[in-house]
Amino acid sequence: MIDINQNWTLSVCDGELYESQEWVYYYDKEDNKFLFFRDLNDEEREQIKSLIGTRYIMLFKYIAEIQYKSLLELLDNKAVTAWFNTSDSEEDKYGKYYKFLDWNSLYGDEKYRLYKHIAPMFIDWCEKNDLKYKFIELSPPEDYLYSDLKKLKSHTWQIPRW
Repeated sequence: MIDINQNWTLSVCDGELYESQEWVYYYDKEDNKFLFFRDLNDEEREQIKSLIGTRYIMLFKYIAEIQYKSLLELLDNKAVTAWFNTSDSEEDKYGKYYKFLDWNSLYGDEKYRLYKHIAPMFIDWCEKNDLKYKFIELSPPEDYLYSDLKKLKSHTWQIPRW
């Protein structure tokens, strides 16, 4: 967990929103809080635009779909990949990702894996923007499945059926 002046926010977004200028969080260095650009009125938006880089800093974004794609790469399992590839769209694949996590009881493992990926990004973002932060190293979940790649490769995965 990373604490920036006792403020927390999300940097994970949908791939379609990644390029959006509306779906952006800014950190207000003066008031020590995060602002969601989409929730602001026109006057507040103009103020932010004029002070980007001095008072307001854009929070980095992490595309949520990367998580399921990196999971497929990590698992390197033909049956799981084939199941994902039967999807009609990226949105469908992302939905299957959550079904797969549920069927295989992987929520804790995936949350920790996301944390391990995003925590260094947050730290780097804080350091580049000269923000004080507190970092608390989290321990992996008990029986963290991803800690043993050999065990992971030989694991029998449950393919959701519906």
